[in-house]
Amino acid sequence: MFLSQTLSGPEWGIEARGPFEPTLVLGLAIVLGVFAWLYYRREVVRHDRRARWLLPGLRAVTVILLVLIFVEPTVVQQGQALERGRVLVVLDESRSLGRADPSMPMSRKLALAVGLGLLDEDRIAGQTEEELEDLATSTDVEVQRALAEVESLTRWQRAQRLLFDSERGVLRALSWPHVVELAMTGEQLVDVPLAVADSAGEAEEMASPVLGADPAGAVTNLNLAVEEAERRDVQALVLLSDGRHNVGVSPLEAAGRLGARGAPVFPVGLGSAVEPMDVGVLDAHVPATVYEEDRIEGKLVLKISAPAGRRLEVIISLADDSPGVDTERDVPVGATQLWRREIESPSEGSSGIVELAFVLPANSLSRGRPRLAAEISVLPGEASTRNNRLEFLLTVKKRDLRILLVDGRPRWTWRYLKRLFERDEKVSVKAVVAGLGSDGAALPRGSCEMCFPESRKELAEYDLVIFGDISTSLFREEELTWLRDFVDEGGGLILIAGRRGHSASWTESALAPLVPVRIQAGSSASGAVQRFRLTAAGKSISSVKLDDDPEANEGIWQLLRPGLWVQAAEALPGAEVWVETAPGRQKDGVPVLARKRFGRGNVLYLGYEETWRWRYKVADRYHARFWSQQADYFREEDFAVSSTELALDTDRASYAPGDPVRVRLWSADRGVAEGTFGVELWRGEKRLRSLTFDSPDGTSGIQATLLEGLETGRYVLRSYRRDEESGDSFAQLTLPFDVVDGRADEDLFLTWDEDLLDRLALRSGGVYLREEQIRRLPELLSAKSLWRDETSQWPLTQGWLALVLISVLLGLEWVVRKRVGLL
Repeated sequence: MFLSQTLSGPEWGIEARGPFEPTLVLGLAIVLGVFAWLYYRREVVRHDRRARWLLPGLRAVTVILLVLIFVEPTVVQQGQALERGRVLVVLDESRSLGRADPSMPMSRKLALAVGLGLLDEDRIAGQTEEELEDLATSTDVEVQRALAEVESLTRWQRAQRLLFDSERGVLRALSWPHVVELAMTGEQLVDVPLAVADSAGEAEEMASPVLGADPAGAVTNLNLAVEEAERRDVQALVLLSDGRHNVGVSPLEAAGRLGARGAPVFPVGLGSAVEPMDVGVLDAHVPATVYEEDRIEGKLVLKISAPAGRRLEVIISLADDSPGVDTERDVPVGATQLWRREIESPSEGSSGIVELAFVLPANSLSRGRPRLAAEISVLPGEASTRNNRLEFLLTVKKRDLRILLVDGRPRWTWRYLKRLFERDEKVSVKAVVAGLGSDGAALPRGSCEMCFPESRKELAEYDLVIFGDISTSLFREEELTWLRDFVDEGGGLILIAGRRGHSASWTESALAPLVPVRIQAGSSASGAVQRFRLTAAGKSISSVKLDDDPEANEGIWQLLRPGLWVQAAEALPGAEVWVETAPGRQKDGVPVLARKRFGRGNVLYLGYEETWRWRYKVADRYHARFWSQQADYFREEDFAVSSTELALDTDRASYAPGDPVRVRLWSADRGVAEGTFGVELWRGEKRLRSLTFDSPDGTSGIQATLLEGLETGRYVLRSYRRDEESGDSFAQLTLPFDVVDGRADEDLFLTWDEDLLDRLALRSGGVYLREEQIRRLPELLSAKSLWRDETSQWPLTQGWLALVLISVLLGLEWVVRKRVGLL
């Protein structure tokens, strides 16, 4: 869209636009006017002197005007009008523009020194590359001072000088004759207010807009600038950038559309193709969750652009602000060095990505979510030190799975499970059996290898208890209470029914609230071969998946080695049946696998003791998978941080912007009591909000909430408890998590992408310029504002003007005639 403006100082004149020769018509008008004057004068010769002259004069003028209508005299104004084109200037504000370019070729440095007004153009005009190199290495103080300043300026600072300098800034030259709009692009495109030149030679003084000392954009999205130019319908786009487009779709397609509309892109390249000296830690690949007794294996991604043989030190340590605390042992976590390695930079002049594996020793991190820092030593003179340190979070949870296997006799089920778990390096199993004798056999207790834990604390060290066909009469009352509390606090319990019918005693003891089914004492679903089928709920449960294909998994359950005996039972309210018996002689729908939540823990009921039969001709293919999945599913639902009365967790330690953050909370109070207990979200030292959780699960007491719309940054969840009497708040647990923009890395490449900028120009019909050539822009854009001749006409004897004038003359003649008595 063009904005028109007429130049001052137009030329004025009068032209005859009628169909007749103006001279003849003018002569005829004079003759007729004289004739009318003379003829009229005879009629008024005897009247007053004023009437003798005035009335003939009015009649003569009227006649002349009537004749001149055929000449059509017209006032003409001639001048020039300027159609001012809109030019959008966009400056890339991504972090990569915060770098200097000391490794830029010497010829470009000298050209930039001229462009920035640091050196006279005559000093380098007409010189060859060799002569410029000699000049740069000379002892000329002016040249050395100019080169030193060019090397010290960042791309961002150079761009501002090239645009806004009061004497040499190109934006002032563009502001007339064009209408210039300025914006910055990074993650978003932001308009920058700019003074506007209103006429040639009278442009307002264009002060540098406030753009900030350093560019802050986390990414470079050049497509935003091109699409915005298309939306605004401008005549040209000037784009100042290093070309490191690293997020969003390519800008080339939009540039093509812009060029088809006659609006070319003029990219101005900032930077250099020569990689400067720089080292950095770009990324850390670590497991999402690690265990406190494991070695932690990971990989650091390093960038190394340095002369060959430089010694570099890479260190991993706990960050100073690490909130990781061993809540069980109350051991604070300090800034401790965990790993160190010395390496050498590769071959001369190389620039590449290096992957460096690391192993942190076992027990080096305590349970929680510590913040670690990976650092690489700083080289003197490197281009950017911002990427020499990378901090990341780890979630450290409990040791590997610990299982307590208890049974009344060494059944085949007990034997196979003992061997299965003993073969698993990630599982520690303790198998306890009451004995081979009668129901009155004693249960061994103590610290021996096959003894039941003799204290509640020892029982709490396990993650899963598998309770077989054993009578509860062999346990003390407090031991059964320990088991119930163990589940309530997050442990897992699997109850396996047996032919001896001891499962009936479960419902008559302290374990009764845990049992998912109502057991029919003294009866079973035996008498026919029992086949199984998955229920609708079971089809969606991963722990009963024996094949990854849903249809194949359902078929496997129907074809498993059938059982000869199944405990007769019916599911209780709150229980979820996953597997039941298939149609047969017995009543259909006898629960075989049923699950129930109790407190923070899980309880699984298995009414079938012959899973070892599933090994027939397929060995451990289904048997081992089934039990391994149960062990993983029914272990304690671990939280990242916890205490005796509270547990807090997020599903991950790091998120991308826009990702929802799922927060889980468990409290001994079965939920958040408003006004006395809560969880707050903090960012740095600023409290953002209090979290509102959903209603706690009726059995688990676990609450959840979702945090959405969080920006990039470091966050901390802090729980507090308020004293009802004093009103003071006491902090309890802290859980950090990060929102990190991993879409692009502004520190990955320090060179420009000149190829992309050049293709933008070619695709749109524009011209690519390097930053030292920016003063060519006014000439290249001159055609975007058009001059055209403009003529304005005002006819004197047409329209209302002539009609009014003749009417006035005739009316005045009528008045005078009446005054002198001629009417």
